[in-house]
Amino acid sequence: MKLFLIVTLFIYSVNADEYLSYEVEPFTDEIVNGINALNTTWKAGKNFNGSSVQIDTLVPTHEKLWSYPRDFPIRKYGSCKLPVNFDARVAWPNCTSIGKIYDQTKGYPSWIYTAVGTIADRLCTKHGVQIDVKATVEHMVKTNVDFKNYYNSANIGQALKYWAKNGIFTVESVKESSCLPLSQKCQSNEIKLDKYFKVTNEVLKYESEVMKSIKLYGPVSAYMEVYADFLSYVSGKINIH
Repeated sequence: MKLFLIVTLFIYSVNADEYLSYEVEPFTDEIVNGINALNTTWKAGKNFNGSSVQIDTLVPTHEKLWSYPRDFPIRKYGSCKLPVNFDARVAWPNCTSIGKIYDQTKGYPSWIYTAVGTIADRLCTKHGVQIDVKATVEHMVKTNVDFKNYYNSANIGQALKYWAKNGIFTVESVKESSCLPLSQKCQSNEIKLDKYFKVTNEVLKYESEVMKSIKLYGPVSAYMEVYADFLSYVSGKINIH
């Protein structure tokens, strides 16, 4: 069983590992015990009640991923000396949005969080601007986000086309307030609403180009394919077995 996740990459590491692959049913004690018995770099445990319904709201298992859009240029950077390890959180310590994991229990598509989060990170790394990611996501959902499925969507191509065509609204808290952003109780002078146009999409085709982009400019949006054992992840650095 394969799943698709849309994520923001902000860290990389170059290493070489050997992997052991086998097929077991998800949600079972067998998969948890099997992973932990390997004494590997991560621990497994029970995260769900054994039903796939919860999974359908978080990660899709049936959607086709959009291929590289023809109208998006493939970005190639010049020569750049890359360290073995790089962490954007360390490189830009004042950009607190980098590395944050946002609560997706409302069922909003993950590409919204990924797109808004990545743009927030890069606005900070380039301009020093801090925006409220959660409030911006809420605004995008309440306006015209144009996603058909209330739950998660793996169609990152749809996300890229949307941001390129419409830009992205960003919400910033002007001052501390007890009101919720964009709620009726929130006064207009308590939030700042901006729209950043000209969101440029570029395809990073090779791993080395992704690494260069993260080092030079900050986090990038990406999707990754994972196996069913990912659903049992509890802690540590995950590997494929």
